[in-house]
Amino acid sequence: MNIHRSGIEMECAMFSSVLKVSATLCDELLGRQLHCHCVKFGFLDDVSVGTSLIDTYMKGSKITEGRNVFEEMKQRNVVTWTTLISGYARNSSNEEVLKLFSRMQEEGTQPNSFTFAAALGVLAEEGANGRGTQVHTVVVKNGLDKTIPVSNSLINLYLKCGNVKKARILFDKVEVKSVVTWNSMISGYASNGLDLEALRMFHSMRLDHVRLSESSFASVIKLCANLEELRFAEQLHCSVVKYGFLFDQNIRTALMVAYSKCKAMREALRIFKETGFLGNVVSWTAMISGFLQNDGKEEAVDLFLGMKRKGVSPNEFTYSVILTALPVISPSEVHALVVKTNYERSSTVGTALLDAYVKLRKVDEAAKAFSGIDDKDIVAWSAMLAGYAQSGETEEAIKMFSELTKRGIKPNEFTFSSVLNVCAAATASTALF
Repeated sequence: MNIHRSGIEMECAMFSSVLKVSATLCDELLGRQLHCHCVKFGFLDDVSVGTSLIDTYMKGSKITEGRNVFEEMKQRNVVTWTTLISGYARNSSNEEVLKLFSRMQEEGTQPNSFTFAAALGVLAEEGANGRGTQVHTVVVKNGLDKTIPVSNSLINLYLKCGNVKKARILFDKVEVKSVVTWNSMISGYASNGLDLEALRMFHSMRLDHVRLSESSFASVIKLCANLEELRFAEQLHCSVVKYGFLFDQNIRTALMVAYSKCKAMREALRIFKETGFLGNVVSWTAMISGFLQNDGKEEAVDLFLGMKRKGVSPNEFTYSVILTALPVISPSEVHALVVKTNYERSSTVGTALLDAYVKLRKVDEAAKAFSGIDDKDIVAWSAMLAGYAQSGETEEAIKMFSELTKRGIKPNEFTFSSVLNVCAAATASTALF
C-alpha cells in the first residue's frame, strides 16, 4: 500500500472503490491494511467507506471484525444494514440475520428489496412458512413484491415450505422472469416430488427462449435420474457439451448419477475418468454409489480404496455407502478409517457401521459403534435394538427399548417391529410385562 506515499490525495470515494475490489478478491491481509488506513485518514465516519469495509470482512468470513465496524459507525444507511445482514446470511448465521432484520426497522431504517431477499432466504431455510407470510405482507405494503430479488426469494420460500400452489401463483405473476426464477420453480417442483411438473416447467423455459445456466442443467439432469430417463439424459449431455458446461463439477456429478440410475455405468465411468480422477468427494461417492446400485461391489470397493491414493478424503456419506458393500469389504476395515478421519461420532456413519456389524452377527462390535455416536437418533437406536433381537439377546433388547423410552425418544415402526420380535420369545415375555 503505497498510495498515500505517492502523494495521491486519499478521497473517500476512491477509498470505497478500493475496498470494494478488496471485498471481491476476499483478500484478508489487504482488507486489514485498508482498515488501518481508514482509521489513519479518518474515513470510518463516511458511510460508504464503512459499508465497503464491512463487506470486505463479511466476504472473507471475518464476521466479528465486520460486526465491530458496523457497531462503531456513527451513521448507517439501508445499504450498510443490508451488507451486514447479507454477510451473516452467507455465513449461515440465520438467527443473527433475523435479529438484525428486526433491529434495523426498530431503529427506523426500512429494508430494501435486497434486505427482504436475505431475510426471506433465511426463513426459507428454516421452513418458517408463518413468519414468511408475515414478511410477504410487509413486502407488498412496501411495493417491493414485484422486484426480481424479492419475487425469487418469495417463490423459493413457499417451495421450501411445501406450498407449491402459492409459489406457482407468484411465479405466474412475475412479468420478467430471470433464469433464477425458472430454476427455482424447477428445483422446487423436484424437491416436492413433482418430477413431471418440473419437466413441464423446463420445457416451458425452453419455449420462452431463456438461456439455460449451469443450475438449470444440474436440476433437470437430476430429474432424469429420478425418472430413469436414459434418452433424455443423453440429450441433456449433448446440450451440456454445446453450452460448454461439461467441466462444471455439479453437472458432471449429476450426469454420473443419472447414467448410474439408468444402468449406463459405462457412460458414467467415462465422465468420471474424464476428470482424471481429480473430482471432489461428491463425484467419487456418486460413482461408488452407482456401482453398488448396479451390483458392482468389487468396482465400488476399488474406487473407495483409490480415493486415498488420489488424496480425496471420504465424507460421512462415502462411508455410509461403502458399508453396504459387504462382504467385499469388512466393516472393521472401514471402521479403522472412520476413526482415523474422526467420523466415528457421526450418527450417519455410526449407524451404518453398527448395521454392517449386525449383519455379520458381530453384536459386540455393533454396540461399540453405537456407544461412540454423539447424537443418537431413533434410526441408531432401532438398528441396535434390531441387532440384539436378531442375535437372540432379548434381555439387552428390552433394556435398549426401556432406555430409549426413558430418554423421551419416540419409537418408529422399525423399533416396534423389533420389540414385537422380542415379545415373541418366551423367555422375554415375563420381563417385558
